[in-house]
This record gives sequence, structure tokens and C-alpha cells, in this order.
Amino acid sequence: MRKVLTTAAVALFAISTLSAVSAAPASAAVVKGGQSCKKLNAKTSFKFKGSTYQYSCVKNPYYLKTRLTWTMKECLDAIRNEAAERKSIAEQKAAGLDAATLGTWQLLLDTTIDVRKLACAREK
Repeated sequence: MRKVLTTAAVALFAISTLSAVSAAPASAAVVKGGQSCKKLNAKTSFKFKGSTYQYSCVKNPYYLKTRLTWTMKECLDAIRNEAAERKSIAEQKAAGLDAATLGTWQLLLDTTIDVRKLACAREK
């Protein structure tokens, strides 16, 4: 009788453990930039080695423009910064600034583009 109860307890524990693991929410999974996602503007985040990584489900204009992919918050910020820099340099050109000043604005834009390329690259 004791053997049957022990076997039943172990089996019950194994079944409850397996069902708890399989019932884990999908948001608990670690995502990578560039992975496909299904719901536009869905957000997820996870902690890894003390850092929090935030992702949004969007169409990344610099990676697979036609599909929804997980995109890091830093990438979306870099895209916004690049657009702002492009607008600023256009305003400076329209204002008729000298070549040296425009060169400085162009350097800022080039740096912003490099940051965007790094932030928006697909994770491996």
C-alpha cells in the first residue's frame, strides 16, 4: 500500500509540474529583435543579467518592412532621433547656413544613422 501511495504521489507531482511549465505565459519567453510577432504594438520585456530589455511588435522600416517583428525600444528611439536630425538639417539648409556649420549637422546625422544601424540590427 505504501508503495502505491508513493508512486501515486510522485506521478501527481510530475503531472502538476509539467502542466505548470506548459502553462507559462508566452510573454515569459525571451524574444529577439527581428523575430516575427502577431499583434501590432504588443509589448514585452525581460530582465537579463540586471538589464531590462523592452520590445514592441511593429513593422521595422529598416528590417523586414512588410512584416511585424519584435523591435527593441532603443531601435525605435534611434529611428525617431534620425528623423528629427534629418528634419533639423533640412531646416538648416533652408536657412542658408555656411558649409562648416552644415558639415557639423551632417556629422551629427551620420552618427545618428550609425546608432540606428546598431540598434536596429537583427539579433543572432
